Amino acid sequence: MEKRGNIRRLNRVVLVPGPFQGHINPMLQLGTILHSKGFSITVVHTQYNSPKPSSHPDFSFLPLPDTSSSATTIDEMRHFALQLNTDCKARFQECLAEVMRQLGPYDGIACIIYDQLMYFSEAAAKDLKLPCIILRTGSAAIALARDALLQLKAEGQIPFPESRSNDQILELYPLRFKDLPIPKKLENFLQLLSKTNNIRTSSAIIYDTVDCLENSLLAKIQEQCQVRTLCAQMQVFEREKKKMEKERKRCLRPVVLVPAPFQGHINPMLQLGSILHSNGFSITVVHAQYNSPDPSTHPDFSFIPLPDSSSDHNILAADGVAFVLELNAKCKARFLECLTQVMRQLGSDDSTSLKKRQRILSFQALSYAQLVLPIFLLVTPFSN
Repeated sequence: MEKRGNIRRLNRVVLVPGPFQGHINPMLQLGTILHSKGFSITVVHTQYNSPKPSSHPDFSFLPLPDTSSSATTIDEMRHFALQLNTDCKARFQECLAEVMRQLGPYDGIACIIYDQLMYFSEAAAKDLKLPCIILRTGSAAIALARDALLQLKAEGQIPFPESRSNDQILELYPLRFKDLPIPKKLENFLQLLSKTNNIRTSSAIIYDTVDCLENSLLAKIQEQCQVRTLCAQMQVFEREKKKMEKERKRCLRPVVLVPAPFQGHINPMLQLGSILHSNGFSITVVHAQYNSPDPSTHPDFSFIPLPDSSSDHNILAADGVAFVLELNAKCKARFLECLTQVMRQLGSDDSTSLKKRQRILSFQALSYAQLVLPIFLLVTPFSN
């Protein structure tokens, strides 16, 4: 998908997650899989139950305007989903146009992957001549049961009398009528179901399931839908990813950084941390609560605040010296506790490679000597 000459590359995928519990995480996990394969990810989402961008710093996020909701009951949520699809086609096209403008002439959108609840995405994609794929966050068995529900309703077999509860459904053997996912307010559910189960022009369906458990059901869906069915196994990927990340962190050489809490001291220490991290070190930052660094700007670092190290007033040049002396006087024991916490988290097989401190924080030298750890001193221009 690289650019060659004036050939347009298509490496951007737009994800449109449903805004309900059980729909957002599978879509973001799918995004993580695609990102690991070299795709750039843009998430277009509702303001209701919006995902947290800081949890996925490599993704771009675009909110759909005026898509908040106070829905609390299941029926209210179904009504919200229907209204959302009525209102959002034009807004979604605007979001896509914005993405395409940002990409420029040599980059493009590979496809749109939308939650089945967000079927307005297909209409917008069709208008812009973009391919689209449906994500169904339920199992293949649920998808077949819902298809059967629509068919049985069309045939007049639903609602059914109590006497038929134990009758088998031929299309869904060994399920019986009582096993069907029928809510109390059936009409609203069927109205939404008729929309979400319509594949329209989508070129594939992704199921969040495991192929070895639902192989025959996926094959049946493939036969019925005449489009490609894919099995993403997002939860399996997520578990493996976490396991690999844990192993990667275990193999990294840990470094503890202790920046001074003043202008001109914090950034140089964090920049040094970035250099060390790029060379295979894991980074833990032990910091004062006064002028504390923002963890979201360094998601690969761990941050541990020193307790009771804040200052209530603006530190002037004269007060700064007194604050530094007081900080060093009271922080040795607390810093020892922080280091012990770091070493516990690392486990007995890991040891802290080195510690980097700034010259104005002398309490650390005593702590390192007690724990028999090597130290390095960082001298910034302001500490001379």
